[in-house]
Amino acid sequence: MDRLPLDNRWTALDKLPPPHRLYLRQSYFGWLYGGPRGWRWAGVQQPLDNRRPPPRHPDLESGPLKLKDGVIDADLDYLIVGSGPAGSVLGHELSRNGKRVLIVERGSFVMPGDIDPRLYPELKVGGGAVPTRLSSILVRNGQTVGGGSTVNVDLAFAPTLPFVRDRFEAWRKAGLLPRDQWTIGEVEEAYQWVVETIGTRTPTAEEINANNDILRRGAEAVGLVPRLYDLNTLPGRGPANDKLSATSQLLLPAMTRKENPLMVLPDFEVRTLQLEDSRAVGVVGRFRPPWQHPNVWKDPNKLGHREKETYQIRARNIILSAGAQGTAAILLRSGVGGDRVGKGVVLHPSMPLIGLFPEEIRAHEGTASTIYCVDPPNLLFECMTGDPMYAALMLDGTGEEVGERVRQFKHLGGFGVLLVDQPVEGNRIMLDDNGEPEVVYQLTESDKSALSNGVRRSLQIMLAAGAREVYLPSSEELLAGEADGHLTTISNEKEALEVASRLQFIPGATIVTSAHMQSTCKLGTSPDTSVVGADLKVWGFENLYVCDSSVFPTSVGANPMQAIYTVAKMTADRLVKPATGSR
Repeated sequence: MDRLPLDNRWTALDKLPPPHRLYLRQSYFGWLYGGPRGWRWAGVQQPLDNRRPPPRHPDLESGPLKLKDGVIDADLDYLIVGSGPAGSVLGHELSRNGKRVLIVERGSFVMPGDIDPRLYPELKVGGGAVPTRLSSILVRNGQTVGGGSTVNVDLAFAPTLPFVRDRFEAWRKAGLLPRDQWTIGEVEEAYQWVVETIGTRTPTAEEINANNDILRRGAEAVGLVPRLYDLNTLPGRGPANDKLSATSQLLLPAMTRKENPLMVLPDFEVRTLQLEDSRAVGVVGRFRPPWQHPNVWKDPNKLGHREKETYQIRARNIILSAGAQGTAAILLRSGVGGDRVGKGVVLHPSMPLIGLFPEEIRAHEGTASTIYCVDPPNLLFECMTGDPMYAALMLDGTGEEVGERVRQFKHLGGFGVLLVDQPVEGNRIMLDDNGEPEVVYQLTESDKSALSNGVRRSLQIMLAAGAREVYLPSSEELLAGEADGHLTTISNEKEALEVASRLQFIPGATIVTSAHMQSTCKLGTSPDTSVVGADLKVWGFENLYVCDSSVFPTSVGANPMQAIYTVAKMTADRLVKPATGSR
């Protein structure tokens, strides 16, 4: 297939206004540069080989889970909805302490190893990035066993870091946390368990590849302090088997435990809660078709269920750990949690920048992410990698301009700027006419100003690191007099200042992304202002809990995965040994 006529074909298609242009552009260039063809046209070898046999799943002994007359029964102490970092920790620890626990998960069970799950849109909600209403932000959420820990880039920010720990202390000062809950000592102890159980590590300086070195040397040149990430990965492994996820480190060990094994039910979507007075007694849901891939473990409990049919599951206690979007959707469909459910969602809006360098960068080689920077009070600069398709999607120009840059893929490098946003009442999760969650989110003027400042700093970092040209994912007129529809190229400080000052973050014209949704079912002191109390019980219910990123009153101040693991561990410990006076 000849690439050049297809590149030029985009010029004929590029007639729509935003946001329709964005949808078409993402689809067209995603198709054109996706998969092996994109790597071939970029002139680099694809780093992943999927032709090896898939890993074997364990043979589980027959468990107590039974299906009869539309009811899935196992005399459960706890039913946990969601298998991400929170649900996996809770399931692992509660079952280890003698509780009969079932985790249900909307996504499929992908066995670790052999493939890189980060590359597959089938493992994310909506097949990749779902736009908010009015297309202001492209939101990514995991939809697979292990949740975000299976599909993310594994950047681990310890809750003991000062700029994260300060968030917990701010909640306490605001009266949202009791004096003796989630204390510095308790957080440190729980996080040490997370580090040892997950295998969190700090990469060595030798692992800093040329792409991460762009951020390192550029940040130093503009007066910022580059830091090494912690990572939930193995050193020196290929992308197919380097991840240390909730699946590999928590779920599979607990499922294969001889004494009281954990039960996991994939491909089951919870729609609503079953309620009796002040108790949640079960859930109603349906089985979704599993992802058709050799690595998928289908029906691990051998239930022989039928897809798309409705089933009930009952339990003495229910914990919602379906993520900030999924948990809010279940509560909204069930009419539970009051009018605070979904309100004040936090997204961490982010913008990627790509630079063209005179030397080869080969961003796809080596450890993907090792360097980040903090620019107080609300900016993070985070380095990660991408493939030729990602580069094509982020280069907003003519087909010929995009193709020319993708052919120089070896010389492309970059990073992203992330804004730690504040909860705003009007930014929320709501249900559409089909009962599906929809994110309503608009950047405030102060957020736009802060993110523009982050873009300006990012451009300075790129240029200081030696970039010949820097590109933003935007079709706005960012430089005076530039031709409509052409790629904006920033090559000096004057242009960087002009671009940052003119950037308006027009929905559908400028790509802003999110992968850290939080704060949709906030913890607080009253049902008038929050969804759960300090004990994480939904107000008015004796046995219905929420434990995931949705309970954070504000952003935790960084990528939230390690904080979620840690809060789940502290919650599990309190459920096993309940404290007094929790509300």
